[in-house]
Amino acid sequence: MAGIVIIPEWAQELEKEDLPDRYHPVIELIGMENFLKLSAYVNGSNLYFPTISSCIEPIRNRRIVAEYNGRNILELGRKFRLSERQIRHILSSAPEAPEDENQMTLF
Repeated sequence: MAGIVIIPEWAQELEKEDLPDRYHPVIELIGMENFLKLSAYVNGSNLYFPTISSCIEPIRNRRIVAEYNGRNILELGRKFRLSERQIRHILSSAPEAPEDENQMTLF
C-alpha cells in the first residue's frame, strides 16, 4: 500500500458525479476528501473490509468472559445470540479461562 500521498489542491474540484456510480455510496459515507485519501492508500489494489460482527467479536467475547458466573451459559447464549457450545468455546479460549461449576473434576 502507498505511503502518504499529497492530493493536488485542484482535486478539490472533483465531484461525486465525476466518478463511477459504484463509488458514490462510499463517498457519501466518508466524504470526498477521505475517499481520495483511501484511494491514494489503496492505490488501485483490492482492499478487504471485515464485517461489523468480526470487528466487534473480541469485545463481545470479553463481555461474555466478564459476565460469566459459572452458572449462566444458557443466559449468555440467549443474550449474545450464540449456542451453548459457542459460549463454552469462547470461555475455554479466554486467556484466563473461568472454571465451569458444572464441569466435574477427575481427581
